[in-house]
Amino acid sequence: MISATLVGTAVERWTPGDPAPDPGPSLPEERRRKLAPADALATRVGLEVARRAGLVVPLAPPRRLAILLAADGGPRAARTEFLAGPPPAGLASPTLFLRTAANFPAAQLAIALGCRGPCATFAAGRDALERAALWLAQGAAREAIVVGTRLGERIEAVAALLRPDDAGSGWRVESDARRKPASDEDEISSLLPLVSPPAEPGEVSLGEGLRLRWRTSR
Repeated sequence: MISATLVGTAVERWTPGDPAPDPGPSLPEERRRKLAPADALATRVGLEVARRAGLVVPLAPPRRLAILLAADGGPRAARTEFLAGPPPAGLASPTLFLRTAANFPAAQLAIALGCRGPCATFAAGRDALERAALWLAQGAAREAIVVGTRLGERIEAVAALLRPDDAGSGWRVESDARRKPASDEDEISSLLPLVSPPAEPGEVSLGEGLRLRWRTSR
């Protein structure tokens, strides 16, 4: 079994017609202009959970902080627009092409934080959480921020910051570390229980082989 300590969480929501989500000055203006609403919200909630965990943004000096994103809304919309064809001038937008990459939103959060760690994108929140716990256990990162975004009538973004397991009491994300197929769950269902854990110490399933559990100090 591998486990990671839950340090903090954050939630952001955006409804079309509201002012566009603004990640803030940590991301250069030319990059902020390139972000679709889902990408901007993912960056914003990731920065917020870092601040709640006591990190100074941007990180100084840079540190090994991993970014794991469960989302495909922004890149999917960009791919649809890009494949619809070039504009009347006949030249496809290189900026739009850049946004079609699945890891584009996660990379923007990494740039805004100024971190130096692994960065990856997943289809499901469970898979992102499990990989975060694994990277922390292996020493690939000192912290990990997991962000999930879900598109619907509004966009929801959930972020959690994890650190390697320690001897103190608190909530842990635990994985049985067995090889499993990719999850068919959505981007945030496994993350939402982290935001509002049970009032009493206990255990909550986050998906197959993954759970949130209260553990007293060892």
